[in-house]
Amino acid sequence: MHPTLQTLYKYIVILTAIVNNFHVHTQETRPFLNTYIGEGKVPFVVFVNTIVKGGMNKKCTGTLLDKNWVLTLASCVAEPSNTTNVTVQANLISYDIPSPRSQLRLVVDVFPHPLYKPERLAGDDIALLMVQHPFIINEYVQPIQVFDGIWPVEDGQPAKIICSVLGYGNIDYTKYDSKLKVRRVQATHSDLCSCTRRNQWMNLVCLDPMDDVGLCSVDGGAPLVYEKKLIGINHMLMVKSNCTEILEPNEICGDYSVVSYFLYMCPYLDWMKSFVVTMPEQPQYCNSSPPSASGVIIVLVFLFAVGFL
Repeated sequence: MHPTLQTLYKYIVILTAIVNNFHVHTQETRPFLNTYIGEGKVPFVVFVNTIVKGGMNKKCTGTLLDKNWVLTLASCVAEPSNTTNVTVQANLISYDIPSPRSQLRLVVDVFPHPLYKPERLAGDDIALLMVQHPFIINEYVQPIQVFDGIWPVEDGQPAKIICSVLGYGNIDYTKYDSKLKVRRVQATHSDLCSCTRRNQWMNLVCLDPMDDVGLCSVDGGAPLVYEKKLIGINHMLMVKSNCTEILEPNEICGDYSVVSYFLYMCPYLDWMKSFVVTMPEQPQYCNSSPPSASGVIIVLVFLFAVGFL
């Protein structure tokens, strides 16, 4: 073979190998929730089980707010025409293997947010569940405080903060796993969340797109914890490349192509407190500090210039 052709052939072989290797890599998954939690370590996490007609269960993760109330996604429980009952179970390190110290409660009232819009990003997908009998508060079962401060700011922008997310979902779409798991993540808020519009910023928390991402179905409602307080709950998966909402997370969760979005708790505090009296007051500003004096002066100058003052 001619030397030039030999060289060309070698390059073709090398490029083919690179392309094939890249194709394989894009199909790999990366575990999201993969550190197991021992009994009593996160006493506020509960397992939510919704039984619908036909015997199909819808499994989610919830958060204990006080001895009578649990918080989760409205999409987990808000189908009254099909739902036969909803139960919640605390101190459960695996929903397949209950602990002798687990506490199972029947839900007697479900309160979805009045503005809940199914299958929509930032669609107020949040619900409160009232249990029939109060949970017994002990070292294994305890409520969590809800974050009621302004989102941290750094250099005039919403800061990226280190949080923990906890849930019962699969490690990824290829590996069934019913155990409670935790992962430390980097979360941010407001216009730093890609694939979002201005009218969605106030209600959303997103993970760093370069972080390990992709919560599975049973992680719906999974608590996002910052400084030992609840700051968000897992809401929806999005495809990073085209901003498509994923309605069946178990088909793609854990893949490199998706990122998880959470509902930010602060804007919902007034609504939550109308049911759960132990909730903190909602601050005047959830997303930033009050307008600065310089900002007010600029607005006044503008109004004067256009003749409104």
